Amino acid sequence: MTKLQLNVFQAISHSLLISFFFVLSLYFIPKILNRVLPKKLSPTKEKKEIIHRFITVIIVTLISLFSLKIWVVEKNEEPSLISLLGFRSSSFFYAASLPLFMTICLFLGPLTMMIFDFQNYLFFSHKNFTFQTLIFWLKKPGNEYLPQTNIQIFRNLVMAPLFEELVFRSGIILLFKFAGIANWKVIVFSPWIFGSAHLHHLYQNVFVENLPFLQSLVSSLIQFGFTSIYGMFSAFLFVRTNHFIPLFLTHSFCNFVGFPQFELIPNHPNRNEILIMLILGAVLFFSLLFPLTDSYFYQ
Repeated sequence: MTKLQLNVFQAISHSLLISFFFVLSLYFIPKILNRVLPKKLSPTKEKKEIIHRFITVIIVTLISLFSLKIWVVEKNEEPSLISLLGFRSSSFFYAASLPLFMTICLFLGPLTMMIFDFQNYLFFSHKNFTFQTLIFWLKKPGNEYLPQTNIQIFRNLVMAPLFEELVFRSGIILLFKFAGIANWKVIVFSPWIFGSAHLHHLYQNVFVENLPFLQSLVSSLIQFGFTSIYGMFSAFLFVRTNHFIPLFLTHSFCNFVGFPQFELIPNHPNRNEILIMLILGAVLFFSLLFPLTDSYFYQ
């Protein structure tokens, strides 16, 4: 494969263009689909919005990947764009299990609190453990680990992780790497594009939801910071493993668990156990961060 001569400016500008196009499309393409698609395909407003967004991100992702094909891969040359994006069969088991295990370790505290809360629910509601009871509790208002409908679950655990990681992680990192940007810079700076893509919520909150500007600004900046920090971890995984599957699985897992509710720990009846697992999880995570992403497992 012959690499096209990308410079840093071209890589960053192309990445920003993809990000801008991705976000902007979420506003205008669903409006077009709302006019042209039969209403019977989406009986409820919420389901209609999700279906339209699903179609939109497929269209935008295909266009984005086509642009990557033009910019960084010559026709009929190997490795293919698919393999460059991290879709590889080699070392698949390690790629699917080790980074996810490491991420689960980081969330040992919140997961422990989740288990205790579910046990308390079973005890006080006088119910036995069943799969149906677990799903009901996960969807219960106040918990909301899972949304109420299957299509919402599919959106949160499959659709969002798949397309966001494909476009904003492996796709943009591919541009950065072809521009010769050092790996540590890729890990630190490429997530800013992913974070900036969430700033459109400021417009949504102020001009659509009519929320106060300052409140919306603070909320958007917090979301920008959180998504950027998570993006650094995800970029780290991709740079270290050259696999897409750990990006998808860890993103889906984080969407399921949600942001840890640290404020609930001090008053929790099992706070000591939760704190121990929280500290243990952090120690395990940082201890395993480099060993479990070593190239030995992903050759």
